[in-house]
Amino acid sequence: MEKIRGIFFVLVVYLCIQVKSEKSFQFGTELMETICELKTNVSKLCAVQLKESCKNETVLMNLFDASSKFPYPGLAVSTRLDWGNFDQCMAIDHNFEGGRILGKYCLSGLIIPDFTNATSDDPYKLSICIPDACSANDYKAIFRKLPVFFQTGTCVTKETGTEYTSGDIVTLTIFGAVGILMIISTTYDVYLKKKMLKCRHPMLLAFSVYTNGRKLLQTSKGNNSEQILCFQGMKIISMMWIVLGHGMGGWMQLPITNKADVNLAVQALRSFWMTAAPIAVETFFYISGFLTVYLYLKKQKKAPLAVQIKNIPFLYIHRYFRLTPAVIMVYILSITSFSHLGSGPIWQLGVDYISKPCRKFWWSFFLYIQNYVNYGDNDICLVQTWYLSADMQMFVFTPLLLIPLAVLLRDTTKLKLAMISLALLNVIVTAIPIAIKYLLKNYNNPYDTHTRLASYTMGITMGTFMRERKDKPFLYNKCVKHASIVNFIIWVIVLLGMTAITVCYQFVETHYSREHQAVFVAIARLAWAIGLSWMVYSSYHGYGGIVNWILSRPICQIGAKLSYCIYVIHGLVVASYTFSRREKLHFSYYEAVFANWGYIMMSVIIAFCWTMAFESPLMVLEKYVFGGTNKKGNAAES
Repeated sequence: MEKIRGIFFVLVVYLCIQVKSEKSFQFGTELMETICELKTNVSKLCAVQLKESCKNETVLMNLFDASSKFPYPGLAVSTRLDWGNFDQCMAIDHNFEGGRILGKYCLSGLIIPDFTNATSDDPYKLSICIPDACSANDYKAIFRKLPVFFQTGTCVTKETGTEYTSGDIVTLTIFGAVGILMIISTTYDVYLKKKMLKCRHPMLLAFSVYTNGRKLLQTSKGNNSEQILCFQGMKIISMMWIVLGHGMGGWMQLPITNKADVNLAVQALRSFWMTAAPIAVETFFYISGFLTVYLYLKKQKKAPLAVQIKNIPFLYIHRYFRLTPAVIMVYILSITSFSHLGSGPIWQLGVDYISKPCRKFWWSFFLYIQNYVNYGDNDICLVQTWYLSADMQMFVFTPLLLIPLAVLLRDTTKLKLAMISLALLNVIVTAIPIAIKYLLKNYNNPYDTHTRLASYTMGITMGTFMRERKDKPFLYNKCVKHASIVNFIIWVIVLLGMTAITVCYQFVETHYSREHQAVFVAIARLAWAIGLSWMVYSSYHGYGGIVNWILSRPICQIGAKLSYCIYVIHGLVVASYTFSRREKLHFSYYEAVFANWGYIMMSVIIAFCWTMAFESPLMVLEKYVFGGTNKKGNAAES
């Protein structure tokens, strides 16, 4: 009896549509009177709109047609969420004597339990289109005796979110002002070039797209004493891998018609590139550690201890100023005007998912500590920026290692002692995440810093070695006669090992316990960093072969300069596509790859604009403001 009553409302709405001419209105009136008699706490305005809807066949048909149907096609194999027709619901706008009816789209408005499995916590979620005056309480009253539930937590009309707040106006003003500065600065720059005049002040060209664009497109043809070109390819390839991983993760959160195929695809060997994407982040930790010590030892090794300690604040200021401008603009956009950039069934839900943690934990975001303060579910502001928090924390404590290293290496005979000490440090930091997983079984922070120290400290180890021995012959004199053979053998081992890490990453995640996963991931991170160390060493000395040729291509050098802005902006690119979807997807590798390459291209285009507007100009400003101190602080740049 209860199940029969459970479809009562849908049936009567359907019957309303079928009844023609005067009988339609008469039946609708009787229906509304019956509903209001049984549900006495339905609000007056909701009752008026329901009654008017039943009188107007077009409105009633659109309300019903835009709502999900149950059972829907593919019920047994697809995601248990149906979106109905969002745009059809939003198009409902009916004026009558008693007021105005707008379509209100409620995502997962109707929750139907799985009667075939009483223990299931995955009910059927149906989207429903209702008159805008009706609230959750109204429909809960209508369905109070039925085995379904109604919620309006994610209900929207076409007027939801259309108003511009003061925050939106401020954001648009900032972007507009920066755009005007770019136009003026570029025009002035071009004028100077044509007239062959010199600029009177460097800040006048800070926003010039012409000058900043030329700097971006400048490339080098070979390694020099301070530039290691293979890093450029590592950066852009790793960044593309990260975008693909995040894009795939967002894509698979959408309703899918072939859910079982997705589960199989994730476990398939050919999906290793997706499940192993987190290992790409280790490349950036490695490069950060390498360049930090590599540049610091050049600038500060011969400086007195007191001077090195005195310069520490300048290192921090430089680092913060280097990271923050580009990301702060992403932050401002995400909590204000991003909501106006799209629409869809889950758009408002997605906007709240992004903006709420940013508004709540703004202080931990700007202090770069949110990976420890608010690492819970859906609490990370701009989730991809957890890396910036971890990297900043590593950098803050790095002087505790850099200063003793600089003092020790003043005596060149102490390099062996330094390398042995760093090797022991690598062993210790590799053991930390393993010990934590076994000792604190309930600990689960996927964004923590201490479990990722191995890549960073291995970068410091190799950076120290390269700074002190970069001018020595390849593999030293002992093996120089057989350098090519030894180099080839090591390259084979390194490439096979790094390939095995990416493939096994997926297998371990799907077949082993969390404790075993912790052991594998900890060792894999160190092994990955060791592989990168060989690639750097061999490539720097001209033995990198085709790998170094690829990694040092001009396109990679240009892409590497955009990699930071790609990283901070790609989350919103993925989100804007994911949250604006209207229909279910059918999973296939072609669709997935096609969508993910779209993410990459859009991220590159926006990152170029972001670099021209917010990164390059602020670097010019930093050099001008901290001109004297920046010479000391350049050692921090990575």
